[in-house]
Amino acid sequence: MSSEGDRANENERRGSEARLRSILETAPDMIMMVDRAGKILFINRVTPPLVASEVLGRSCYDYVPPEAHHRVAAALDKVFSQRLLDEYEVRMMPTSEGERRWYSVRAGPMIEGGKVVAATLCATNVTARHRDEERSRELASRLQKIASQVPGVVFQFKLRPDGTSCLPYASDRIRELFLVSPEEVREDASKLFAILHPEDRETVFESIRYSASTLHPWQSEFRVTFPDGEVRWFYGNAVPETQPDGSTLWHGFANDISQRHEAERAKAHLEEQLRQSQKVESIGKLAGGVAHDFNNLLTSMMGFIELALMEAGPDSSAAEYLAGAMDAAKRGAALTQQLLAFARKKMVRPEVVDINEVLQRMGAMIRRLVGENLDLSLSLSPTLGKVKVDVGSLEQVVMNLVVNARDAVGESGQISLETRNALLDDDYCRTHAETTPGEYVVLTVTDTGVGMSPEVQARVFEPFFTTKPTGEGTGLGLAMCHGIVKQAGGNISFTSALGQGSTFRVYFPRMIGATPPHPISIWTPAATTIASVGNETVLLVEDEETILRVASEALSALGYRVITAPDGVRALELIERTPERIDLVITDVVMPQMGGRELATRLVAMQPGIRILFSSGYSENAISADGVLDEGVNFLQKPYTPTTLARRVREVLDR
Repeated sequence: MSSEGDRANENERRGSEARLRSILETAPDMIMMVDRAGKILFINRVTPPLVASEVLGRSCYDYVPPEAHHRVAAALDKVFSQRLLDEYEVRMMPTSEGERRWYSVRAGPMIEGGKVVAATLCATNVTARHRDEERSRELASRLQKIASQVPGVVFQFKLRPDGTSCLPYASDRIRELFLVSPEEVREDASKLFAILHPEDRETVFESIRYSASTLHPWQSEFRVTFPDGEVRWFYGNAVPETQPDGSTLWHGFANDISQRHEAERAKAHLEEQLRQSQKVESIGKLAGGVAHDFNNLLTSMMGFIELALMEAGPDSSAAEYLAGAMDAAKRGAALTQQLLAFARKKMVRPEVVDINEVLQRMGAMIRRLVGENLDLSLSLSPTLGKVKVDVGSLEQVVMNLVVNARDAVGESGQISLETRNALLDDDYCRTHAETTPGEYVVLTVTDTGVGMSPEVQARVFEPFFTTKPTGEGTGLGLAMCHGIVKQAGGNISFTSALGQGSTFRVYFPRMIGATPPHPISIWTPAATTIASVGNETVLLVEDEETILRVASEALSALGYRVITAPDGVRALELIERTPERIDLVITDVVMPQMGGRELATRLVAMQPGIRILFSSGYSENAISADGVLDEGVNFLQKPYTPTTLARRVREVLDR
């Protein structure tokens, strides 16, 4: 009976060993047992070309690279000394094909009789996993490199079914553009939404909801407000897809477009400036032409009125009526001068001047204009540069700006005049049409008045546009200032807002190294009177018959011998038939067949030293450049009276 039991136990033991051997041999992992020194006691399989018989009895350290020996030793020490499990990964020696496989090894103790008799090492081939991880790292590295070259943020945005959201991925540039880290928004995007501009927040949310419901690409322009108050514009674009859990995942990018918005704003501003400039230019051409014709009419009217006054008794009713007509004509003449200034057709004689000296000389008059109830201040730069400008025109600009400021302030407030030097760079000129970089002298007139609405600002330099009640303004003040400053090569700009006053800045090109002469002010009357009579021979050339008649009669009455011609060609014919020398030629600039400049050139060739006096209703390139008289050119501005004509003739003859 005993022998039968022994045989049964032996059979059971052999069956168990067979089952264990079958399990070990069919297990997907490599299983071995080693002693404390690492000698291999058992192995279920080996990788070709090795065979189990060759491996048994050898050290397991022979099959791992030297750099992994310390890790294997640490695992065996933990198993034998502490009876604990240990796990580690090791990259094996190259195979015959040169492949180095990765294995994940799990080491555990085999205990018999209360002692650790061996360590069981179960090695799982994880080469494929390592290969996938390496590929993932490579893809992540590529993505990171690509994302680093994208000017904006590359992101994934997830909207969960419960309405919460996150950014599973965001490129590192999110730190720079949105001042948050990828980690801060990886599970919760609320910190990013918190900095959306309040006016854009609902629009962004609505666009996200629409994209999620339709799976159309998401696009949006929005603003972000940073803790320091800075506001920047961004553009986002992303493609959505539905996830298995019901969430929506977008893949896209967001870019800072603040510079583009600023460029578009500057472009729109420049386009508006250009439109205004073109409108003002076209109105200026019309105004210049009207003023030219009107000046000819006024010259005739004022001439006939003055001749009639000479005939009328000084105390007669006719003299009173004629004086009234002359006053009206002079007001009309002043109006045409304003139109010419606006149209940049007014003839000027620029001088190098110090604006500070002009303002100081005008100080008393400015004070009277402003009145005692307003606070007037002057802040003049002690190092102010010089400018080249017609002094009378400069004074007109100052007076018009001060009067406008006074009217805007009303009963109480402040008006300040300031001068300084300024350097206008390319950035400034890009946002201000018709301005070139360089050094300028700036005259600033600031008031604390009612300010101007955007609608008024758009028309501020238009002639005849005014916000004043009927009869209190012609609407030519600022238009004239604009024309004067532009004719001097400068620029005029302003800033204003309703209830916050206005500031006008006038920029004149700075003259380097120039010493100003003593300018003649229009506010300082002439100290001397020139005798107007004479006996010289004068050739009068004028295509307007009435002006020709008035001027001829006026000069003849003063003793001059006057020869008249309706145009340049007839004038040359008369001179050729006139044996006596011509002392002075008075010629209109613009005439049919031959203009005044060509006539003067031919006359000088025929009679060297002959004196020429040009006359015109507005500036012409024939005798000037942009209304600036050429050096040594004598000019008589229309409209003029016979008295003015006689004085100017005498002045030219006696010079």
